[in-house]
Amino acid sequence: MFEEPLLQARVAQFFDRLEMQFVNILQMRKLREGRGFNVDERIIAGHLVTLCEGQFMRYVRTNFRLGANQSFEQQWCFS
Repeated sequence: MFEEPLLQARVAQFFDRLEMQFVNILQMRKLREGRGFNVDERIIAGHLVTLCEGQFMRYVRTNFRLGANQSFEQQWCFS
């Protein structure tokens, strides 16, 4: 919210790189297994990054009381 511009840029860069890694992993699966997805890999990667970002925000919002991966197994079923 009130972060320094440099910090905002670094966080944006982190999530951009994370998304690119997800895209690469998903594309490698297609090459390795010869099976694609019904949806473009970039859309799936964007969804995964949104999930990660939401978990980080939840962790910060709870003042680091709740673990970022608390109840992850149940939450993953909704994805």
